[in-house]
Amino acid sequence: MTIHSMMVSFTLQERRALLLLFSLAGFYLLMDVLPSKQAKTYSVCLDDMVSFQERVEKSPRKFDDSYSKDYQKFAKAKTKSKTSKEKKVFQFNPNTIGLDSLQQLGFDKKVSERWIKFREKGKVYTSMEDLKSIYGVDENILSDLKDYASFPAIKNAESSSKERVDFETKKHFYDEPKLVPQTIIDLNTCEAEDLKALGGIGKVFASRILKYREILGGYASKDQLLDVYGLTDSTYQLIKDHVMVDTPPNRIKINTQSLKELSANYLIRHKAAKIIYAYRSEHGPFVNVEDFQKVKGLKKDFKEQIIPYLDFAL
Repeated sequence: MTIHSMMVSFTLQERRALLLLFSLAGFYLLMDVLPSKQAKTYSVCLDDMVSFQERVEKSPRKFDDSYSKDYQKFAKAKTKSKTSKEKKVFQFNPNTIGLDSLQQLGFDKKVSERWIKFREKGKVYTSMEDLKSIYGVDENILSDLKDYASFPAIKNAESSSKERVDFETKKHFYDEPKLVPQTIIDLNTCEAEDLKALGGIGKVFASRILKYREILGGYASKDQLLDVYGLTDSTYQLIKDHVMVDTPPNRIKINTQSLKELSANYLIRHKAAKIIYAYRSEHGPFVNVEDFQKVKGLKKDFKEQIIPYLDFAL
């Protein structure tokens, strides 16, 4: 029996039902084949959504940054928080405070060292404005500490210093005029006793002159005595004909010292050291003073101060 003959034996409604059945069967067969790729795509997207949700829940921040960047920022914030916890605030005297205490207050190590070096040179801090003159000091920290800084010994120190100068000067003119030596002393080799033998120079100023010599690496000119804290022009005029600079100061090897070595020098400091080092790296070694004068970004008075200390050897 052929299909045609079978179809003939069915009624019209039965034939329509069979066609509908075959159509549905064909549709379901196609659905088993075609949607497989679409279903696979859907499962991948779902996995991505689940993974993304897990990352968002674990991430310390809900931004588009990667987890590693978030973690680095979180670590930095944690370190900063730890540092801020170690910072202390307390009453202090700028003229007696030590290096460790300055750092506990929040000042940078180099600034703290510079703070104390100025003091050793003979500097007496009289106000918060004096502290602002320290190169590199953070004025925000100073502002926060203005109610904690005290200067109890300032007036007494200045008064006693002035009285000491007046007394020693008067002593020279009236009591012991023969104290002024007939010989001339070398500022870079003399001792405290040699300086105290000069009119107007006592124990305190002799100590300051020697300390400043150590910081400079030696005097390049006797005029630098005017930079010694508290030493007046009248005292300088009194002794200037009895002092000289015969022994040269320590030289700065401008062509071979590293950036760190240049920055550590009291006369140069970090900012000028960076300019000098960058110029040397770009243009090569300095040949002479005229070559050094070409460096831009350095003040004229700075160059004049440092030139006597330069060594151009390679």
